[in-house]
Formats: sequence, structure tokens, C-alpha cells
Amino acid sequence: MSTPFEDLIRSSLSGISEEASPVELTTRAVALARRRRVTTVALGAVAAVAAVSAIAPVAVGSGRGGPPVASVPSDDSSPSSNIAQRRADAVVSGFGPVSPAMICDNGDDGLGIVNQTPWYTAYFTADGDRVDDVVVAAAAQAGWKLVRDEQALAVYPHMDPDGTVRGDVPFKGVGPLAGVPFGESTTYLADRRDSDRLLVVDVVRSGPVRLFCGGTKEYGRQTSPADGRVIIVLSMTAARILTAPS
Repeated sequence: MSTPFEDLIRSSLSGISEEASPVELTTRAVALARRRRVTTVALGAVAAVAAVSAIAPVAVGSGRGGPPVASVPSDDSSPSSNIAQRRADAVVSGFGPVSPAMICDNGDDGLGIVNQTPWYTAYFTADGDRVDDVVVAAAAQAGWKLVRDEQALAVYPHMDPDGTVRGDVPFKGVGPLAGVPFGESTTYLADRRDSDRLLVVDVVRSGPVRLFCGGTKEYGRQTSPADGRVIIVLSMTAARILTAPS
């Protein structure tokens, strides 16, 4: 004979057994349970990889907690920072009819502490036929007006065709191009209308020209034009940059 407490326990257990859902323990049920577990783990791994992939670029770009850093294009794909060189390139682009070949060049963008005046000088060999006309036309196409460089000729002692001896007189501003000696057959051209924005071009047909090219073994070397060719020396100076960038 059971006590009232035992009857209460037995009644409670009976109620629980009636409410519980039957569990299928067949081989098929076990296989399905395993498949659901594998799928759940795989989805969790995919989600973790996606989260890491989304965070990784920010972590790499930020660097020590800073903002993401944008990629910087190489210098090869960027235009020159030297405005004098860009202006010179616009002139040189019209030299095509005389088959120019660059010897070397030099320049400065004027953005440094020591120099605030952008300048650029380039040396070319070119065909001698009609070269003066081609140079003048190329400069005009780029917005320049090249005329006989009287300022340079005022410095070189020389004799005009009429027999008048000239040269070696006082002058102000930029004179002849460095490295270009006086020659009877040399053409001296310039656009000096603005002292802060000038173009000088000398076409040398004979005699040595001293090359002043930066960063190469050409600096200070002398060269002369080959038969049928000339040496074009182009110098461009832009306006002084009064405030250097910070």
C-alpha cells in the first residue's frame, strides 16, 4: 500500500510521459540529425569567413587605427608637376616634321625651398630641312610668338651681315642659353614678351653644344650635330611660385 506522497509522484511522472513527444531512434533519424548538424557547422564557417573578408580591407587600409588609405597612382601615369615642362611639351609636340630625337633634359618644378621658379631645358637632334619654320609654327600652335632673339645677340660679340659689329653690351634679364656658343649659322629665337614667362629656342647647325642635363652622365658633355641634322635647345621658364605648398 502506497502513501499519499508516493501517489503524487507517480501521478506527476505519468503526466510527463503523456505530454512528451516520441523520439525516433531509427538509423534514418540518426542520419538526418547528423546531416543537420554538419549543415549548421558549415553555414557558421561561411558566415565567419564573410565577416573576416569584410573587415580585412579596412584593417589593412587603416593602419594602426587610422582612416582607410586610398591607393596612389604611380608617377608614370601622372602628368608632370613642372608647369614649365608641360608648356615645353606642348611646343615639342609640333616638332614632328623634323623627326626630333631627345638627347637629354633637365628642369625643376619650383616647388622646393631653394627654387620657386619652374624651368625646363631640353636638347634634341632634328632634321635640318625647314627646321626654323617648323619650330616657329610649333610654338605658335602652343600660343608662343618666337622672333629673332635680339637680347641674346646683344650679348654675343658678332658681326651683322651689313658688317656692323655688335654684342657685348649691358642687358637686363636672361641672356643666351648656357652651353650654346655664338655661331653664324645658329638661329636664336625667343618669346620674351613676359619676363616671368619666356621661351627660348636655339637651333645649332655647327659647333659644339654643352649639355646640362640633370641626373645623367650627359651633364657638361659637349656634342655637335651630325651631317644634315641640327641640335635644338629649348628652354622654358614659368612664373615664380611665391608660396611653396605646405
